Amino acid sequence: MLITAPGEVDLDVRAGTSAAEVIAAAGLDRAWCGAVELDPDHPAGVPPLVHGARLTAHPAPPCMPLPGPHLRVVEGPDAGHAIALDRPVLVGRGEAADLRLDDPAVSGAHALVTGRHPVRVRDVGSANGTATPRRHRLRPGQGFVVGRSRIVLVDPAAAPATASASPQAPAAAGSRRWGALAGGLASGATLAAMTGRWQLALVGVLPAAAPWLVPLVTSRGRAQEQSTPPEPGAVAVRGATTAIRGYVRAVAIERGRRPAGDEWDEPWMRWLDPAREDDRVVAVAPGGSWPSWCAVRVDVGEDRRVEDHGRGPRTLRPLLVSEAAADLAARRRASARTEAALPRSQRWGDLGGPAQAQGTTASEPRRLRITIGAAHDGPVVLDLDADGPHVLVAGTTGSGKSVALELIVSALARDHSPRAVTLALIDFKGGAGLRACMGLPHVAATLTDLDGALARRALAGLSHELAARKTALHQRGLASLSEWERHGDAPPRLVVVIDEYQEIVSSHPSFLPDLARLAAQGRSLGLHLVLATQRPAGAVTPEVRANVSATIALRVASEAESRDLLGTAQAARIPAAVPGRAILARGTHHTELQLAAPSADRSPGVTRAGEPVPPGAPLAQVAAARWRDHGRARPLWTDPLPVRWEPPVGVGEGIPVALIDRPAQRQQGPADWDPREGPAFVIGPPRSGRTAALRAFAAHARQSGLAPVWLPADPRLASRTLALASERPDVLLLIDDLEAALARLGTVDDGHALEDLTRRASLRLPTAAAGSPAVPARLASTAAVLAVSTGVDAGSASQWGVPRSLSEHAAAPVAGRAHVRLHGEWQIGQLASSGPTASVALAEPLPTGEEIAVPDGMLGVGGDGAEPVLVPSGAVTVVGPPGPARDAVLERCGAAHASVVELPALVPHGATDVVLVEPSPRAVRQLCPHGWRGVADPVPVAGRVVLVRGGVAAAVQLPSGRQASA
Repeated sequence: MLITAPGEVDLDVRAGTSAAEVIAAAGLDRAWCGAVELDPDHPAGVPPLVHGARLTAHPAPPCMPLPGPHLRVVEGPDAGHAIALDRPVLVGRGEAADLRLDDPAVSGAHALVTGRHPVRVRDVGSANGTATPRRHRLRPGQGFVVGRSRIVLVDPAAAPATASASPQAPAAAGSRRWGALAGGLASGATLAAMTGRWQLALVGVLPAAAPWLVPLVTSRGRAQEQSTPPEPGAVAVRGATTAIRGYVRAVAIERGRRPAGDEWDEPWMRWLDPAREDDRVVAVAPGGSWPSWCAVRVDVGEDRRVEDHGRGPRTLRPLLVSEAAADLAARRRASARTEAALPRSQRWGDLGGPAQAQGTTASEPRRLRITIGAAHDGPVVLDLDADGPHVLVAGTTGSGKSVALELIVSALARDHSPRAVTLALIDFKGGAGLRACMGLPHVAATLTDLDGALARRALAGLSHELAARKTALHQRGLASLSEWERHGDAPPRLVVVIDEYQEIVSSHPSFLPDLARLAAQGRSLGLHLVLATQRPAGAVTPEVRANVSATIALRVASEAESRDLLGTAQAARIPAAVPGRAILARGTHHTELQLAAPSADRSPGVTRAGEPVPPGAPLAQVAAARWRDHGRARPLWTDPLPVRWEPPVGVGEGIPVALIDRPAQRQQGPADWDPREGPAFVIGPPRSGRTAALRAFAAHARQSGLAPVWLPADPRLASRTLALASERPDVLLLIDDLEAALARLGTVDDGHALEDLTRRASLRLPTAAAGSPAVPARLASTAAVLAVSTGVDAGSASQWGVPRSLSEHAAAPVAGRAHVRLHGEWQIGQLASSGPTASVALAEPLPTGEEIAVPDGMLGVGGDGAEPVLVPSGAVTVVGPPGPARDAVLERCGAAHASVVELPALVPHGATDVVLVEPSPRAVRQLCPHGWRGVADPVPVAGRVVLVRGGVAAAVQLPSGRQASA
């Protein structure tokens, strides 16, 4: 309740708070409410310390309706004033007057009202007299006029006139009156005939006519007195601004509602009900024309008003209510409500505890009931079974929507164990709205991202859960989860809370049909949806709304949205200054309530209105502590794939390729690759995680008994490595940037190196390659594992075999995220990743001539190990054309032991040591038919020769001339 302290400060006071606490908060030592001084132990909520009361340091006019006979000014410059008739009351303008008026037509001492039964009024020598009833006696509802003011006697205890008991009563009374009139006329005519004095006929007629004449006279008198403000509807008021405002205040007090339009807003109007759509008041400047759409037109001034309700103008006394009089009248109206005023803020702890005891008997189904707020008649309980199964929470920014969701989730968790309720929280504004609830043991799944794949993950998990429940019910021969709960051992109820529902609907329309299907199955399978949105129109489809039986409408942006939610404009009229004020619609029944803040502590007895209430102990924290030892809920869906996955070394027998995601089965797990079953290809654009995947393969190769070998970038070394790797089954060949590698291999060994790579793949030798989608897809025909990055467009991905249904609905590209084909099945996964790892080199690069210095007796540096090569000790054949290169070889070998031929075909049969100058792949193949690959460079290198010794060819780098000896 609101109570005003000195300085026009409103205090929000909890019912039952002692007056001592309220007085201290008001900064007073002692306080009065009207004429009553408050005792320190006077509880708030007991008159006069009620909603609308005003605390003062001295006695003041009461802010509650006057209980006994009293006088009320209903017209004039002081309309709204009232005074108790518990003693003689002097009416006037002077200091001595008890009812002081600012009416300039009233004398200092104008009229005196005395007595109680009867009440009499008499003029006390005023300048312009007092208009009173006959005999100066006032009955309840009658009034008298002083100056421009009319004052009425009000007696709340007076019995109102009763209406006829039956509809036939008026007709019967009329028949009796006509019969009496006829009889009176006959008797009067007889008397006149006997006496000859025809005027005596009136003796019989007048008594019979009295039933018509008396009501006629009194009704005219009452018609002159009745001048109340117009009924609801558009009113046009013309005149000066001060007079217009005084009249508008009178209209607002009479109706008990604020006038529509911000231009009329005044502080005292906070005590009135919200405006209705038809409570329009239009101000018209003096002399201005009337709006055609206003049926009621009023000219106002200081001395009179002229009202036209469509039946012709009537000139009446002025009706001018001051702000002070309006404030007092509004407070009296507010305090006189039979229903308690709603608090402006409250905590869950103020509502008297949980809505039900935890748990049910074995023969009863669960009841999900939570206390969510307070209405005029007490706490409000939301029953997800009786009111649900699904709930819609709607409200614009700042209306308290997120707090309402936190309250619902926290209260459910506080009152029900994780075995009774499982929660799934989907928050599409980054998790901010439901962050306080994420740690509850009831929470089985969370989703805080707008990614479409994540939304589908949630739907897949929910569908799997409902399908499992449907199967279990069928196996038990039960029709619903409620029956299962009666038998015992039923799974928990599933409550799915979705915040910012309109965001996922607008971004991913495909979400709607699946959600509608889930909502339709909810009641029988124990699923409850709580959907929260700022813009319900369009977001909540008829299919979903058909299963939403309860709506919590907080303040919305427009009357159209309110009507869409409730069928009325009530939610659009909720004050913006009162977050948490809502309308709970259960079917056609609407309840106005103040939602509680999710705090387990009771709120302070007194707070300053409009200031935030101290938070207290969070309800979610208390709920988590209560059920801490009861275990956590079983996950409903797996977490999204991580953005980086580094599998631990030494786990599993194969090489981990990716962390595979199976949302429909609520599973995630590593996919292993056995390199002996075929190669692995990773296809994707640069920076898609393909190189990191190869590094991960290299890091885990040894646990499969393989040595990781990277294909070198140098063409000769690449060809040589391919040749050596084909002879070693324990080598895992790793090829990065496959497209560039293919281009390089095509330049060496007359194209035979490229054939070697193709043959290696067809033989299913341990190989892992990564490249762009431009790589020929035929290379992967024998692949045991194929991973295509989600960054590859659907057209290119389909060339690699990725189904369009997967690639077209893929989420935004993430480094390392790929469609993985393993054992013929395509699945989404996060590729394994690793940093640089140790590897094996099958062929080392040779230095240049300037980089080496060898002593005499050494030919140079060569072989796969790039080691020193001795000069042949016996006869040696040097093959090559004349020139400096051949001369340099002869110099190193010694001319006495060397023979020279120009062509490989001229080499003597049986020659054991042959040095080929300026070697070409063809020449090496002629001299060494079996071990020639990767020996000759595709482009001649200065000082580079090939030594064929014992049928084995090796590339050798000779030193340059200045490095000939060390």
